Amino acid sequence: RMGQLLEAHTENVAVSCVKQGLENPGELVVRVFETEGTGGSAEISCEGKRWKAELAPYQIRTAKLGKDGFEECDLLERPQKLGHSCVKKGEEKAE
Repeated sequence: RMGQLLEAHTENVAVSCVKQGLENPGELVVRVFETEGTGGSAEISCEGKRWKAELAPYQIRTAKLGKDGFEECDLLERPQKLGHSCVKKGEEKAE
């Protein structure tokens, strides 16, 4: 049986990766990127759960989908703290 696994509700956003989680095989990793250089909002849905993310021009975003919904993560699938995804020039990243 074939069906639609997930849906991207934004035209200038492409889903570039859908795969099983590295540390938890029960999770699904979804990676998206903005395609037109305009930035904007991305909305992805899967199994009744939704992920909304703001994307800068050509930005890549990653999230894991588990039983509790989507959780934003970095490219290595580590949980991402909202608002701490980048470091401004001249600032040091706190570990």
